Amino acid sequence: MKIGVISLVSDVHDPSAVAGNSNTILSLLKKSFEIEEINISEIHRVDIPIVFIVTGGTEHKFKKIFPGLLHIKENEHRGHWKTFGLVDIQ
Repeated sequence: MKIGVISLVSDVHDPSAVAGNSNTILSLLKKSFEIEEINISEIHRVDIPIVFIVTGGTEHKFKKIFPGLLHIKENEHRGHWKTFGLVDIQ
């Protein structure tokens, strides 16, 4: 199963400075899954897309990609991904 990770880091943080923490978490996932860093336009390439909030202060970035997450359909992700009714939120 391929998991696509969309990492969100605040603009005030240096991504390389927080990479150690996120790499630790991602390395644990890599023991059981194929992990690929993706952006919102690439969610169709993975079985399960997840948003990884690396730092605080990323609310505006999440709000920007959220509409793309709402359009995920179960059949686009080979039956592994469920939206839990999010597509019905107006």
